Amino acid sequence: MPVTKFKKMKIYIYILVLLSISCKAQYSLQNYDSANDLPSGSYCADTFNDFNNYEGTWKSVVGNKEFTIILQKRTHIYYDFEDIYTDFLVGEYKYKENNVEIINTTSNLNTTISLGNNITGNLFIQDNNDFPICDDCIPNERRVQLFFTDPTRTHVHALIVLRYKVENGVQVIKATLYETLSITVEGDNLPEHITVPVGVYTLIKQ
Repeated sequence: MPVTKFKKMKIYIYILVLLSISCKAQYSLQNYDSANDLPSGSYCADTFNDFNNYEGTWKSVVGNKEFTIILQKRTHIYYDFEDIYTDFLVGEYKYKENNVEIINTTSNLNTTISLGNNITGNLFIQDNNDFPICDDCIPNERRVQLFFTDPTRTHVHALIVLRYKVENGVQVIKATLYETLSITVEGDNLPEHITVPVGVYTLIKQ
């Protein structure tokens, strides 16, 4: 039976719609930083599953100090600032000194608030010379930079950079925790730093 012009037009429009949906689905989170002016509703997915390596519980014990983080991958989260959907790495943490718990945010791990975790982000660092400099990274090795929030000291802004490695068959994260800004008013007598000491941590998969 011959195909009418009307049917041909319907097929043509259908193909265009499929192509449009396909294009929107193919953006990769690895290209997120260079992907400007994405169409509304685009999905920047963790295509190569880099975030999967970081999921789980990780612990650092050095002397009398114990730092634990728990990380999860969240997929297809709406990011209203860019009007797109993307994948995020989120988590919570606890810190002890002399076996005394100083801070513990892990009860917030399964919060239903979008991007409401105290560790959250999706930014990859691919230049080894970007802070923190990585002398032994292979070219274009991807590290992950996340926001690190202290709920008791929200006036202090901090970031944590994570590098996943396998050393002698053991999964580890090399983590650099540092502060970027502390906003205080004279006379407030607020703490100037987050509760967890800044520095470099080696966390082992539990």
